Amino acid sequence: MHKLKNFDDFEKHTGGSQGDLLNKIQIIGENTSVKNSPFKKILSLGESNGDPILICDNQSIINESDEFKKTVYNSTFFTKMDGYLSKFIGESFIPKTIKNRNGVKKLKFPIVATRKNGNETTYKTYNKFKRSENDYTSFQEKIIPTVTYEALLFKNEPVHLTETVDNTSKEIKISSDIKKKLTRISKKIQEKYNIDALSIKLNENAKGSLFLKDLNKCNNLTKSQANNLYIAIYEDYYNHRLPSWFKNKIRSLDDNS
Repeated sequence: MHKLKNFDDFEKHTGGSQGDLLNKIQIIGENTSVKNSPFKKILSLGESNGDPILICDNQSIINESDEFKKTVYNSTFFTKMDGYLSKFIGESFIPKTIKNRNGVKKLKFPIVATRKNGNETTYKTYNKFKRSENDYTSFQEKIIPTVTYEALLFKNEPVHLTETVDNTSKEIKISSDIKKKLTRISKKIQEKYNIDALSIKLNENAKGSLFLKDLNKCNNLTKSQANNLYIAIYEDYYNHRLPSWFKNKIRSLDDNS
C-alpha cells in the first residue's frame, strides 16, 4: 500500500484535486438529512458511474456481474426478522438465555420473558415470575447498563464510537481495550451476517462486559460517522493509506468544494 506523504503525492498517484476527495464513493440508502456528506448519494445500482458503492439498505446485486460486485460494499441482504439476535445465543456478548421454564430460578434477575408472538415481560424477582401463568418461549437475563455504546465498524475495525451515559451522548476515542472487544464481537457477527460496514449498539454492565443490543447496516449515519467511514472505504478501495492531515482535509470539505 503506497503511503501518501503530501498533497503532491495525491495528485501524482490519483490525479485528483481537493474537490476530488469528495464523491469518490457512492452510497445507497444513507440518511438524506446528513448535510455535507462526503459520499455521492445515488438511489439505485443503475445510477452507478463505476466508482465503488456502499449499500446501506437492502438492494440486491444478485443479477450483477462478478466484476461489478467487486466494487460494492455491503452487498449482503440483511433485514431484521424476528429473533435476528437469537443466532448469537451462547456467545459471551449475549445475556444468558434459556427456553426451559424450570431453569429460570438459576438465572440472575431481573429477567425478560418472551412469548411466541414476541411480546416481552420483565420480572424483577423470581417470586414475581413464579406467580405468572403466561406461556413463554424463552427467558433471558436483563442487562442493567451503566454505559451504552454505538459503534460503527468497517471490515471488523471500529471507525467511530459514541457512548451514552445518563441520556448524554458523546463521541469518544476508541481505546485499545474496547477496540479488541468490538473487533471480536464483529467477527462473530460476520459469521452470520457478512456486512462490511456494520453499526452495532451494546450495553456495558458494571463489570465492564459488553452485550449486543442491536445491529444494522450503515443507515442513518451522522456527519462524523460518514466522514470516518468514507475515509476507511477510500483507503481500502483505492489502496492508499491516508495521513492525518489528509483525513482532516476530507472532514473539512463539503459538497460544494
